[in-house]
Amino acid sequence: MEGIKTTYVFEAPVTDAAAKTTFINSKTTAEVSAEQLAEIAAKVAALRNMILA
Repeated sequence: MEGIKTTYVFEAPVTDAAAKTTFINSKTTAEVSAEQLAEIAAKVAALRNMILA
């Protein structure tokens, strides 16, 4: 969808070998206007209604 701004900032993951766990520290953000959110919600509702009909 046009007009949605996304950003990604890489940060190195941290691994805890003892717990066998890796923490992903990178960050992704998306900026969506109220109008765009309403348009997305309307499309989701239409798809949902088609599936459930």
